[in-house]
Amino acid sequence: MHNNVFLKLFNAIKISESQKSSVLKYNYSSKSIILLSVFFKEGLIRGYFLDTINNIKIIYILIKYKQGKFNLSKYKSFYFNIKNIYSSLNCLKRNQNFFNFCVVSTRKGLMSEKNAIALGLGGFIVIKIT
Repeated sequence: MHNNVFLKLFNAIKISESQKSSVLKYNYSSKSIILLSVFFKEGLIRGYFLDTINNIKIIYILIKYKQGKFNLSKYKSFYFNIKNIYSSLNCLKRNQNFFNFCVVSTRKGLMSEKNAIALGLGGFIVIKIT
């Protein structure tokens, strides 16, 4: 699934955090853009933009800090689901208070669990952040 791409992106973000960088330069991937758009909508990053250098697409990720700490560092752990386990709308509603943030793969694309619940959709949980 998407887990390998997402894991590489998270590792790059963690390295950027340790270096106290405000901009992360990352190789382009369409799956990374989808995840970054979810992060941006949820306010976890300041934004991102694309650039092309020598015919190579690059993503610049604008890291968001609050009180000197990276915004995603407030979460203790990231769980990447290896198995494709479907979570119904009712299951997402029940677990909404258990996870701080969750990315769900629905028939309408990747989105946060808040958006999936608002749209009345279930889906496969890709990332759980607690």
